[in-house]
Amino acid sequence: MSDTEFSTLEELGVTLVSGPLLGISPIADGIRLAVARGALDFDAAYPALGCDARSGLAQMLGADFSSDGCIMVDKHQRSTVPGLYAAGDNVPGLNQISSAVGQAAVAATAIRNDLSKQMTLCR
Repeated sequence: MSDTEFSTLEELGVTLVSGPLLGISPIADGIRLAVARGALDFDAAYPALGCDARSGLAQMLGADFSSDGCIMVDKHQRSTVPGLYAAGDNVPGLNQISSAVGQAAVAATAIRNDLSKQMTLCR
């Protein structure tokens, strides 16, 4: 994150806390997070673990990437390389577990359907 982005977030009242979360507990009007520098109280907390996408294989296979380094996929999570599907932090969209799970379900269905066009899967 650039200094400008960090300053803008601070101006908007967003507090960024890096490091391990040591504890979390509800309080009367929000949530209390225990972190290395002490306890912090918030109305809401949004955890972000970061995104170090592991997309080297997709690069070696020649998949198309967006300008921000995401693997380009269609609505069924198919990349531009036949047989290569992608989901989660490797594709454009929200970097959240719930989004990745949904993308993985879409990809799994597409994989099953694509394979069934090539061979009989069940007898």
